[in-house]
Amino acid sequence: MKKVAPPNNIHYAMYYDAFISLVPKDADVLKLLKNNIPIITSILKLDKELLSKKENNQWSALEIIQHLIDYERLMIARLLHFVRQDGTTQPWFDENIFAKNYSGLKPSALSQAYRTQRLASLVFFKQLTAKQFKLTGMATNYPMSVAAGLYILYGHEVHHLKRIDFLIG
Repeated sequence: MKKVAPPNNIHYAMYYDAFISLVPKDADVLKLLKNNIPIITSILKLDKELLSKKENNQWSALEIIQHLIDYERLMIARLLHFVRQDGTTQPWFDENIFAKNYSGLKPSALSQAYRTQRLASLVFFKQLTAKQFKLTGMATNYPMSVAAGLYILYGHEVHHLKRIDFLIG
């Protein structure tokens, strides 16, 4: 896999610094994304009752993983618009509205959805050139580069994995 240089902070909203800062310096982010597949799929093999546990009215581990899948789907769609340079501003999405509509989450189905989406995302990123990683578009009225989207995607996942670790002990 090819290494993608970290994004310049003018290529993303400052809100995303919290996620990008979770990417280790000099890391191969594509490799890190690939390495998370067995981590997430092994979590989904745990007892469903444990995975469904909520604390302080926040999301369960199952809901967090569904959120990660949704987030990745939406981020890849955004980045595809940037790569194809269609000029459309990509909208914000309310993850809490999405979460209200999570029902009947089955760990095996989430595992398959996560793995399938991640592999598709990796194929998308592998096909991009160095020049394409530098392309930018507008996401919720802020510029974002394709490289920034990649780094945000990984950092966002790390952020939520910490919460899952807390929930499942």
